[in-house]
Amino acid sequence: MREPSDVQRRGRTIGTSTGACMVAVLTQTRLAVTCAITLTLPGGSLAVQGAGDEDPAVGPGTTNGPLPVAGRRPFGCSAQR
Repeated sequence: MREPSDVQRRGRTIGTSTGACMVAVLTQTRLAVTCAITLTLPGGSLAVQGAGDEDPAVGPGTTNGPLPVAGRRPFGCSAQR
């Protein structure tokens, strides 16, 4: 969990955001995370969630995107491979 931070629009603070990411898979060739973030704005709250996947040996942004679901255990399962 990270500390709340300001949400800004055109240089003005309009709300706050906070969230957390959990490492779901970490190997020499794969880092997979799932994240949940909440934005608190004047008109209400917005909750956002998503997942990312990359090759740690290559660096961030190399294979980011949704993780395939078929044949995989749900995030949070403590299964050994």
